[in-house]
Amino acid sequence: MAKTYKLGLRRKALNSVVRALAKMGKGPASELGVRGRSSGRRRHVMVSPIVVDDTTYIVAPYGHVNWVRNVQANPHVSLAKGRAITRYLAVEVRGEEAGRVLVAYYTKNKKHVAPFVDVPGEKTLMDFAAAADQFPVFRLEHL
Repeated sequence: MAKTYKLGLRRKALNSVVRALAKMGKGPASELGVRGRSSGRRRHVMVSPIVVDDTTYIVAPYGHVNWVRNVQANPHVSLAKGRAITRYLAVEVRGEEAGRVLVAYYTKNKKHVAPFVDVPGEKTLMDFAAAADQFPVFRLEHL
């Protein structure tokens, strides 16, 4: 079974560095903005968008965490990198499309997400497609 994501001291420090780089427009991460499902307040979290077949996606490698539930409740999101802010409609995808994105995301970010992505088998497209319900994938469509 995969480890549960815990925000310890080391990960907090790493997240601070990643957030600072994103605010300068550098690094692989962007700041996802989404309205909270209960509070209605704007929430922000760092994500690493991935482009597959000229389409931008965001992946939840830690499973159904709060930002995922917020996006499911209110799919109007924004991605900020540096001073650039782009607004999207986040559409949750499943099956083979989600599997293709998960394979690409896992391959690109294996060092950081492998302990959390518990996909049985040889980690093929079909293995990731079968596990897509555990790791939500959202296609970002421009508004």
